[in-house]
Formats: sequence, C-alpha cells, structure tokens
Amino acid sequence: MPKNVFTKAVQELSSNINYSQPELFKSYLSRNGLNSVSINTAQYLSIQSFSDLNPELKKNNLMIFRLGSRQKTKGTYFALAKVLNDWNDYFLFDQTIFNPLTKKIKHIDWNSEPFISFTIIPKLTETSFVNLALSTGVLEEALNLDSNSVSIPATGRGNYTFNVKPSSKLNADWLHYSGQVEIDSIFSGTRNGVEHLFIIEAKSGKFPDSLAKHKLMYPVLSVINQIPQNIKITPVYLRVDDNTKNIDFYIAECKSFSKNDDLYIDSILVERTISYTVPKTP
Repeated sequence: MPKNVFTKAVQELSSNINYSQPELFKSYLSRNGLNSVSINTAQYLSIQSFSDLNPELKKNNLMIFRLGSRQKTKGTYFALAKVLNDWNDYFLFDQTIFNPLTKKIKHIDWNSEPFISFTIIPKLTETSFVNLALSTGVLEEALNLDSNSVSIPATGRGNYTFNVKPSSKLNADWLHYSGQVEIDSIFSGTRNGVEHLFIIEAKSGKFPDSLAKHKLMYPVLSVINQIPQNIKITPVYLRVDDNTKNIDFYIAECKSFSKNDDLYIDSILVERTISYTVPKTP
C-alpha cells in the first residue's frame, strides 16, 4: 500500500488555505503518478473511525470527505478540510463522550418470544443490535420517549445528493452528488408529545473506539428535506460491546436539527449519554 498518497494534496493546501476543492480521486492519483489500479479507493476515502484516517492526513491535521460522483463521470470525488480546533471537530471519541457515564442494567428473559430470534444467530449485525435495543426498551428509555410511541424502524441505503459543509468556521460548501449513504435505523417517536425522527448510527466491536461525525450527518442530510418542518431530526450514536457476559449499549444522543437549520459536520454535538448492560444469563 503506498504510504504517501496524499503528499501532493497536503502540499497544495498552503498555510492560509484551509480546505480543498472536490476532485475525482482517480484523476488526483493520475496527475501525481500513482497507479489507481493498485489503490483501494474505499480504504483511503471511506472513514468510519479515527483509526481509518490516513497517517499522513493525521500528521497534517486534515480530514478527508467522500463526495459521491458527478454526472457523466465514473469514480469517487473527495475533498480535504483542516482541523481548526482539535479532532473533536470531525470525530466522536468514546473515551471522551462516555466519560463520565450513567450506567443501568436491563434484565430480559432471553427465552421469551420477543428475544428468541436474537439467541439463535451466532453473530448479530449492527442493525440487529439496534432492533434488540428497541425491543428491550433500551432506546425508548434512553431517549426519554413517551410510552409505546416508537414506530417500526426502517433501514436501508441509497444514493443521495446534498451539500456538505465540513466546519462552521470554514467557507467550504461541497456537492455530494449521488453518493451512497447507509442508514442503520430510522424511526419516529414522541417526547412529551412532540414528534421526533431519530437516525441511529450503530457500531459494534471494540470499545472504546471513535466515530466520524459525517457518519451521522450524511444520513441527516439525506432525508432532512423530506420531513415536515415541525419535526425535529435527532442523530444518535449507538456503540455496542458484545462480550462474553453482557451486551453493553452505549448511547449518545446528539443535538437535534430542523429542516431550515444550517448544517455543518461539526454541528454534530453530543447532548446526553447513557449506558445499558443487558446480561446474557439471569
């Protein structure tokens, strides 16, 4: 794997330029003498967590954003934005947001009808963990929702077009054109009689870890123009630690948005966190 893929991109961002313009990744590689056939685009552009970010970009305090395609063009576009404060601009770090943390225990009867299906599959997907958190009442309680107000959740992926603004301190305004966005779960529920739409981004595996903020904001940008003006849309980060004794749900509810809000990637701010432990045995 080439180590210095972004050397030229870093050099092109001078000290007084804080972001780049969108460019076709394949064209960028070609003009810098790099063989695009040997380079996995997703490995460099699809950032899920801080550990995925290219070391050269980390060293130079630069975040990379995947920006879909363009009409009559094959391939993926990308752009870079500088970190102006710290890496919390573009990432949620578990060790930060879940410390301190309110912890609760939720006991369930795994042999009862609602939960049997979760016991016969050896490895649950992240969407299955969301459904488990809903069926146990963990998410309903964590989000302070009115009793029995949660709708049937939907999940899916699609190609969406929207504008991406990485930072409230930058003038960058990029087009994300027909790029794939995956939504782990979306459902509605009421809180004190007020309807909200919740978008869940779920991650399982090691804890603590981190989450790139655009993994929450891209789904918001994908659907926000399709919802009524009076409904708030709330991103929620769900980290799941499936260990030998328990399933631990770490839940971070983020700031809610309305249809006419000016949305930036760094607008993703955690407002409340809580953790639930579901023991695997009585």
